[in-house]
Amino acid sequence: MPGRARQAVLFLVVYLSFGARAEQPAELSIVGNAAASAFGGKLMSAVQGMASSPVSTSYKEAPNDIKAHEELNPDAFPQAALTSKEAEDPDFLDIPLAYTTLSIYANVPAIKSTINMTTCLLARIFDGQLTNWKHPDIEKLNPEATNLLGDKTVTEILVVRPKKLVDSNGDPTIEPADTMLLKEFLRASCTDNDIVNSEWKGDYVSELVSNPVALVDDPLGVSKMTTMSLTYSSTAKGTASGSTVREVAIQNSKGTFITATKALQKPANTIKAIRDLYPAPFGSDPFSGKKYHTWDMEADGVYPITMIHYMHAPKDVSNPPWSTHKAGALLEAVCKFAVSESGQDFLDGTGLNPLYDTDADGGDALFPDADDPSAAWADMIETFRGAVEQAVDGMTLGQSQDPYQLEYKGTYAALDPTKESLSENREAWAVSQFEQLDKRVAELEHQMVLHQNIVLQGSGSSASAPLLWHLMRSFMASSSTPVWMYYRAIGSAGGQRESTARNNNFESWNDFGVSDMPLSAKDWNRILQDSIVARRGKPLQVPIGLAAMSFFVTIPEDILPEGKLKMTPCDLTKIFTGKTKSWSEFGLPAEDVTFFYRVESGTTALITSYLSETCPEEWSYNEKGKMTIPGFESVENARLSDTTMDLVNKMTATPWSIGYMDAGVGQSTRGLVEVSLRVSQANPDADAKFLTAREANIAGAASQVLQSGQWPDDPRGTFAELNLLNQPGDNTWPIVHMPFILIHENLVQLGAKGPLLVAFIKYMLEPEVQLSLRAERVEPLPADVMNYLKTRLVPLFMTDPKFPQWVYEGDRLEYEGSKPFRLSAPDINSDYNVMSLQQAKADLAFVLAIAKDTKSLNIRQLVNDTASEFKDNLASEKKALEDQIKEYESLAIAGLIFGIIGAVIALLTVARSVARGLDSAKAKTMRNSSGTDNMFGMGSGSGLKRKPTTEGLDDAGIKPLTADESGSLPHSLP
Repeated sequence: MPGRARQAVLFLVVYLSFGARAEQPAELSIVGNAAASAFGGKLMSAVQGMASSPVSTSYKEAPNDIKAHEELNPDAFPQAALTSKEAEDPDFLDIPLAYTTLSIYANVPAIKSTINMTTCLLARIFDGQLTNWKHPDIEKLNPEATNLLGDKTVTEILVVRPKKLVDSNGDPTIEPADTMLLKEFLRASCTDNDIVNSEWKGDYVSELVSNPVALVDDPLGVSKMTTMSLTYSSTAKGTASGSTVREVAIQNSKGTFITATKALQKPANTIKAIRDLYPAPFGSDPFSGKKYHTWDMEADGVYPITMIHYMHAPKDVSNPPWSTHKAGALLEAVCKFAVSESGQDFLDGTGLNPLYDTDADGGDALFPDADDPSAAWADMIETFRGAVEQAVDGMTLGQSQDPYQLEYKGTYAALDPTKESLSENREAWAVSQFEQLDKRVAELEHQMVLHQNIVLQGSGSSASAPLLWHLMRSFMASSSTPVWMYYRAIGSAGGQRESTARNNNFESWNDFGVSDMPLSAKDWNRILQDSIVARRGKPLQVPIGLAAMSFFVTIPEDILPEGKLKMTPCDLTKIFTGKTKSWSEFGLPAEDVTFFYRVESGTTALITSYLSETCPEEWSYNEKGKMTIPGFESVENARLSDTTMDLVNKMTATPWSIGYMDAGVGQSTRGLVEVSLRVSQANPDADAKFLTAREANIAGAASQVLQSGQWPDDPRGTFAELNLLNQPGDNTWPIVHMPFILIHENLVQLGAKGPLLVAFIKYMLEPEVQLSLRAERVEPLPADVMNYLKTRLVPLFMTDPKFPQWVYEGDRLEYEGSKPFRLSAPDINSDYNVMSLQQAKADLAFVLAIAKDTKSLNIRQLVNDTASEFKDNLASEKKALEDQIKEYESLAIAGLIFGIIGAVIALLTVARSVARGLDSAKAKTMRNSSGTDNMFGMGSGSGLKRKPTTEGLDDAGIKPLTADESGSLPHSLP
């Protein structure tokens, strides 16, 4: 190759080599613990977008602080660390960026107030020296712990920890960061050498049935579902998870019990306590970057387990690999940006708390004597920030590196384009899009929560199905947020089985079960196993209302005496044991008796309990009070029904049959006649009283039970011994029951369903809702029972607080009632169909009440009596009318006679007047030559009237009569 060509090729190679080298980006890596990973990753991603020339940045998460420092090798690669543990190397700066806290969480539902602990109590618990919540040392600080029920196996402290991490050999040997920090704190803070000594390990974990060792991937999640448990986590993680387990208050150096959450509400106390650890004034003792001890700082309002997070950076970055591509200058710029106001804003949402917060809550209260307390606080923060920046400026860059220029968001720094810079006004498109997407996702998640259609499913008693359907329809109609509930009528036994779920590792098939009878003592004790209680809490049985069971027949009413069938308990027992097979034994036609029964039914258990108790001499079956009575099957005239409605349909299709069911269902079914049952009376010598459930007092049975002391003191206790049958009272119905909703106290695993289920229970217990149960012929719970349930049972429910809690609008709440997750009283928000149905039922009840009254009347006799009375009244009215007619006839004849007399007189008068006129005019007519004057003295010869004369008239224009004229008149009328 010619020399000139060889030189050209060499020049091209050198040019390309230098060109490629110039285009190679500066590299910087941060390694840190899990607690700082969100901030570290966010910071490194932002730096790439802010840099004026290409840079390559990354953040690597290490299992804990020790592993992070072990990975830190700044001599081989441009690398720094972000941990809560000092570098322990004089060649490094430990630059304080933020702080965080580690919280202790407990799940002890019976202790309602915040649980208090000292550091030494925690040290004993986590070392296995103290293992029970009822220990005197715990009860001394937490008096409510004395209320815990059960033996030591029930109140054992179940310590739950995060699993150890797997090392490079596949062995679980690496301590998680939270565990390591907790151990360091307890060793440093508990000064009792008898507790924390050379033997103290702090490695104790509990043995759980469902999990052999309580080392788990998600300690908070397991603790949520494990009552009596204790665990720990970063406060930020606990808050973000919305944990239902409550944070423990730890005693600080001032003797105050405080939680991290409470301390974070006034962060200025913690920030000032950290700042006071460093030398002041900074000018007299230059900031060295040394980590100062932050366990249990001597200050008010500070949480004991507080840690500072540091950026660990080499002081000298003037040599490779730092000088290569100006990586040292980039690290210095990153450290300065991280402590700036803009960099501190990056901490938002990362789990770390800002250390340089000029607007921290409580800051002004720390300078009460200053002219401007807020300005005094801000000055302190800026001085603190300036000292840190001064330390960062002390990093050695060397002659090959110029410091990066910094331009913060919202400012203009007139950057020199020939020098490297980081500018917040220069942002990577991907970063900006990610931030917008993140905001959009948060908004969509919020909207999803507001508009999600939550579904609750229940199953159980068919007798109580109309009641549940009524409550659910009303509940859904009253909600401001879409919800859906459905209930399957599969029988009380089915509801109990689906709720306890023995065939599904005790994980419920339904959200709640409903039973006409409480769980038996055997079933109750079975689900009180430690493993079940630890996961689901204790079972709770919530009464819904008071309902009556009764017997009904399909016998024509007109055949029954007075339309009623009166029977004693023994009469019924003989029928249901097959001893009575014909209705003739009751004075009725000799028709065969057919009785209907059910299996797997709470109604069967209730009815057979009643019959066997009231007539034991006739009860011939081995079983009683059970949901299934096998003996029924062997009776020839017995017929099986699957559900309540199946029994109703079969009975109405079978004349002369008898069966038992919820009284409300039977009373509302056409063709069924309720048996009038003999009830017990206070006076045994009194005449027997026969009543139907409609006529009797239902609520009286519950009142008697409350007065007798049968009601369990602990709402988490068994109701198996509760008996509402045959309670005293002249009008008390003898077969009364309380349908129960069966659920467990720990509803965290239900997610959004948990708060909704609790809201349904609360809604059901509202007075106006209880009164509405009468539409389904169910009596409301007595007031003292309602108070018991609201104050003692409902507070036991545990739900996940990250899901919205529902609010009941009993009175009209303007603005507040229109918000999501609100339930309104039926008279505020309802459904037209529900309202119309309730009104129709009320009208029907009114009609039935009238019909009830008419049943006691002899309609035929009533009609006959009414007709007879009407006939008598009609005859009387006829006679009176005839008398009036006769009277009117007499009056008419008399009037007619007087009329005739008057007419005769009038005619005679006219006749006499005419006669007199003719006599006086006769002579004049003769003298009249024309002969044209008429008899009235009027002339017509010339057609002109004569002028009337005034001669002989008096002043009134009347001519007086002459003696002859006056003598011509008669002196009296004939």
